[in-house]
Amino acid sequence: MKILCNDISISDSEFGCEICFSDKIDRGYHLKDNVVDSLGNYVLLQRAYPEDDFDEDYSHIEFSDFGKSGKLKDCKLDLYRTYLLIDYQREKIEIIFSADDSKFRDIKDVLHNIVCQCCKLIIHD
Repeated sequence: MKILCNDISISDSEFGCEICFSDKIDRGYHLKDNVVDSLGNYVLLQRAYPEDDFDEDYSHIEFSDFGKSGKLKDCKLDLYRTYLLIDYQREKIEIIFSADDSKFRDIKDVLHNIVCQCCKLIIHD
């Protein structure tokens, strides 16, 4: 799978953090639009933080082809200045993007937070 990314959205809150790489620019959700169509071809990486001391956090990967989505574990992410390679369940995903220095730092930070101990993240500066 290859995505020519036109939009990178990053969020980090007390509930978790996520990054979404999409080939369509997010213009917000409109009731008449189909949610999947509004996102286009995308990859979402997400980590949810525990709500209390008894829960555990978990990391998740979601694709526009929802059937391939699942728990983020035993995978490898290679981050380069202009692309991200994800090796997930014997499938290679290449995400090509453009980001200024500030956005690239944000990408590195959020990916580091998402993968924590569940995956291997290699950053090639």
